[in-house]
Amino acid sequence: MIKLPGASPRWIIFSIDLFVCVGAWSISLNYWLSLLQEPISYNQTLYSYIPVVIVNVALFFATSLYSGIVRFTGSYELARILFISLSGTILIYIANEIFFSNVYSRFSLFWLSYFFSVSIGLATYRLFIKFGYRYISLQGLTATNVVIYGAGIPGATVKAAIDRSADKNFIIRAFVDERPNYHYKRLDGIPVISPEQFKSLHFKMKIERLIVASLDDNKESKDDIFEFCLEHNIGIQKVPQTSMLAESNLSIAQFPRLNIEELLGREPILIENEDSENIYKGKRILVTGAAGSIGSELVRQLLLFKPVQLIICDQAETPMNDLLLQLASEKYISIIVPFLSSVTDELRMKRLFDCYHPEIIFHAAAYKHVPVMEAFPSEALKVNVLGTRRMADLAVKYKADRFVMVSTDKAVNPTNVMGASKRLAEMYIQSLTMDESCDTRFITTRFGNVLGSNGSVINRFKAQIEAGGPVTVTHPEINRFFMTVSEACQLVLEAGNMGNGGEVFVFDMGKPVKIADLAKKMITLSGRVPNKDIHIHYSGLRPGEKLFEELLHNKEENRETYHEKIMIANVRVLPFQDMKLAFDQLFSLMLNEEDEYALVHWMKSLVPEFLSNNSEFEALDGVNEKEKMDIYAPNGLDSK
Repeated sequence: MIKLPGASPRWIIFSIDLFVCVGAWSISLNYWLSLLQEPISYNQTLYSYIPVVIVNVALFFATSLYSGIVRFTGSYELARILFISLSGTILIYIANEIFFSNVYSRFSLFWLSYFFSVSIGLATYRLFIKFGYRYISLQGLTATNVVIYGAGIPGATVKAAIDRSADKNFIIRAFVDERPNYHYKRLDGIPVISPEQFKSLHFKMKIERLIVASLDDNKESKDDIFEFCLEHNIGIQKVPQTSMLAESNLSIAQFPRLNIEELLGREPILIENEDSENIYKGKRILVTGAAGSIGSELVRQLLLFKPVQLIICDQAETPMNDLLLQLASEKYISIIVPFLSSVTDELRMKRLFDCYHPEIIFHAAAYKHVPVMEAFPSEALKVNVLGTRRMADLAVKYKADRFVMVSTDKAVNPTNVMGASKRLAEMYIQSLTMDESCDTRFITTRFGNVLGSNGSVINRFKAQIEAGGPVTVTHPEINRFFMTVSEACQLVLEAGNMGNGGEVFVFDMGKPVKIADLAKKMITLSGRVPNKDIHIHYSGLRPGEKLFEELLHNKEENRETYHEKIMIANVRVLPFQDMKLAFDQLFSLMLNEEDEYALVHWMKSLVPEFLSNNSEFEALDGVNEKEKMDIYAPNGLDSK
């Protein structure tokens, strides 16, 4: 690449501008003098240059025209040149009229010729330098073909930023827009094409970058182009902050890459219900697991409803402190009440309810990692089951109005201890609604994987890609449902609003996403080529993991609600006394027996659809009920 000098000193640009103005005057003057019947004197001619110099010098200083970097000349600079030329022509005319015998006043075309001469002169030499500089700077560089997605003002803004950028090898080949009235037109000299034409253009010119100027266009068309880009290793970037677009030394590398959330292939879930404010405003609200991914977002969204008190409970000290620092604001000081404790600590939980008497409870505290819980079933039971039972019983005792439990799609036809423990928690709080002495409304919400949450596959893939790979996927066919943290919490809050008690709300999360495809997309978005720059390694299913998640049990059906994305599952509900007896037996076993097999057996007896997968506990699925009871039931407990 040829090394070119930097920006020219301002005095040089000032001198050239003044020379152009004087030259334009000379050209116009010499031509129109030839048309005069009585030529004017030499002194009159010489004096006429005085107002030209004075007026233009004054305008240059007033507008700082000379301070612009000539090689970045754009429409703004050209507009300023027109303004200066027009203003200068008018002021010079007035000065000649007042201070000199204006022999040109009767020649109106003389003044038009001067205006056009100075405008064209100032603009032409700037554009000549701009395009000459660009041509020379491209010598020795490999051109990178770029297409901008979205025409109109957003696209024009992005093009202007690229023209001013420090990257000289980027050539904008086209704008892509799905609006037919934009097709076969040009924006700043560049053609606007349809999404279908974009594919043909790529095969013809090998497009290397797609810069998304607008994310608000037709989703189906946009997703089709994004998929095409990912398949053909075309980098996808989006517009940075508006303030960055105005920088003259902006680099294309500063344009952020598209987030994987924007490539999920489904419409974002939006809920706008004014009734939610009436439910939560002015209430004492408790959020357990408040420092986790779901809990912390619930806290942020609940603060918007202006509760009178928001108790945030979590056992993790550092995440709790981080959350408090994030929410540090004078307007929240009197609302937020931190409470450090595990939901399994009976005395601490009683103290919490004694002190604050929460009216609405969002129970998000849980262990969620499948392989870890498969290795430690007693911990899954202690937190996910015992902790939920304790919180539910306290809600009833202290007459809380609502109790909303955050569950998971892994509770449906569970193949692992974690999913089965969440299903047990669901069953217990549902059974409470059948107890006539219970006034609390118990509501369950089920959804799948949350993008970007702690331990999310997205975060793991990002770390592996940054480390250079490989990216590990358990199985080529494994898939999962995904939603964003914000969407999940919107749905939880709305379920808490619409629930009358006993419902299991299931969220429509769109189509499941193949994890292998997700890995390939993330590698491509990082600017690398899957299985070339970064390899994908298939490690095999982990203990308790299944290929496909479900939102409904085999025998469950669902019914619609007012919102198309929220359904209610018709699940089996056991009488509260039966559930209480079963839980008493289970917890008695936990106190008297350390045999993990015995604990898992009891879980399977309570959740008959719990069939282990890729786990040491698969052996229990082949043992008949009498054999299991003879082997594992201690102290004469039966498995009613």
